[in-house]
Amino acid sequence: MRSTIGAIFAAALVLGLSAGAQAGTITYGPTLHDNGGPPFYLGSSVGTFEVPQFLAGPDDILTSVLLRVKVESYDGKHSFDNEDWSWAGTVSLGIGAQVGVKGPAPVGGSRLIVNPIATETASGHVDADNDSSADFIGTDAFSITGHYAADTKADSRTSDADLAPYIGAGDVTFEFDGGTSTAGTGALPMGADWVIYPTYKFTTTVEYTYTPEPATLSLLALGGLLAMRRRRGK
Repeated sequence: MRSTIGAIFAAALVLGLSAGAQAGTITYGPTLHDNGGPPFYLGSSVGTFEVPQFLAGPDDILTSVLLRVKVESYDGKHSFDNEDWSWAGTVSLGIGAQVGVKGPAPVGGSRLIVNPIATETASGHVDADNDSSADFIGTDAFSITGHYAADTKADSRTSDADLAPYIGAGDVTFEFDGGTSTAGTGALPMGADWVIYPTYKFTTTVEYTYTPEPATLSLLALGGLLAMRRRRGK
């Protein structure tokens, strides 16, 4: 009977501790990456940034890492000038920003990759070349002026192999590359010319989710069971 009671107590202790244990989060960001302020002329920038690794406590275990990236395109211009005297038609232009952010590549795991894009498009008719120069004005030209456009994407990992690089007492290095993003029709004439200068910024957020180590809970429950057995033997 006492053995049965001890087993029930141990099971209840495990359930009680598990129910009381709540997942925690550690968030770095959102962190702004730009050239110091508007108009955010990043061009084709490439760089890195770091966040601290997850320094586990005696009862903590890292369960997931999430990388979130938000790209915002503000203004700029994408202009097209038809330099083909025999072609006229509709062109579609786009303007915006695309930024790729990559996490570390763990051995045997997969790399965290987020690649959001903030783009707007417009279409218009252009006449055949009628001014013999790429001046981006007149009926043989078409332009789109950028406005605010945003896009947010996220990626997460949960496997042991993928989480391994994030655990320790150092830093995790993320890479990013930013550039312009444009769209056009496949029917654009060969004798075309255009200029592009979007402006944008982007922010990054890295989030660690962790819970108490399940093995620790089991050891605590086992300790309660052993204590009861000792009392029974006295």
